[in-house]
Amino acid sequence: MDDARGSLDELDAVEVSAAGEAPRRLATGETVVFGRGPDVDLPLGDDRWMSRRMGEITVLAEGVRIVNLSRKQALLVKTGTGEPHRLRARVPDSPADGHLLSAGSALVGSATMLEQRRAVHVAMPPARPAEPEPPPGGISTEARVRLKQETREFMVALLMCRPWLERPERIDRLPTQPEIGRMALETTSAHHLISEIDRNLESRERFHRKIHDHVKTLRGKLARHGLVKADDVVGHSAIVSALLHFDIIGPRHLALFGDEHWLSVQENKWWACM
Repeated sequence: MDDARGSLDELDAVEVSAAGEAPRRLATGETVVFGRGPDVDLPLGDDRWMSRRMGEITVLAEGVRIVNLSRKQALLVKTGTGEPHRLRARVPDSPADGHLLSAGSALVGSATMLEQRRAVHVAMPPARPAEPEPPPGGISTEARVRLKQETREFMVALLMCRPWLERPERIDRLPTQPEIGRMALETTSAHHLISEIDRNLESRERFHRKIHDHVKTLRGKLARHGLVKADDVVGHSAIVSALLHFDIIGPRHLALFGDEHWLSVQENKWWACM
């Protein structure tokens, strides 16, 4: 399997991740049980306030089924800017309460988990258009790169592009990698991490390496599709120019900075990134 095909396969799978952990990709028919018990698929720590078997996530043909397995705690499923769906605690001899996620993404957990940005993140694959429109410039649709909006990588790409999105004449300086990292923490209100990297050189260097890795991965995706040169000397301006020219990042994405659900998901990602 070549790299381009692999990158598309990743987008076709449902992704489930605990805060700060790499996502698991699930195919139709697969199930993940999460909680603090030793026999779960996705362990969430050993906090006593959490049930041993908290919930179950199953990928079905029609969507993702989220079920509350706990007999003590309600499970919340936050899918948008409104109030979360509340799944009641399991009652003996009664069907478990569940919710079907048919599109988009959700944060799943107790009220405490949502408040502390420790929720489980469930993301459906983006829908593929039946007949994709050709990107600007007449480039083949085979060269398109898609980024998942709810990843840290997307936040890095969006913050890189923001000056030229807000001022299309492109006279503003693009942010450096350390500046991108700090803006990401400020956007997600991760003040505890800002304090940590300000006072601790080792933490600051480790965090900056994470941002560097995101930019490197982004550059690699563009290079594999022939949108930038395949070498390490490609600068931010070339990356941003490609992202904007091929409409991978566009003015429509600026609205995400006011999107409560997107910000909640990003907070869940960035608060646990160290």
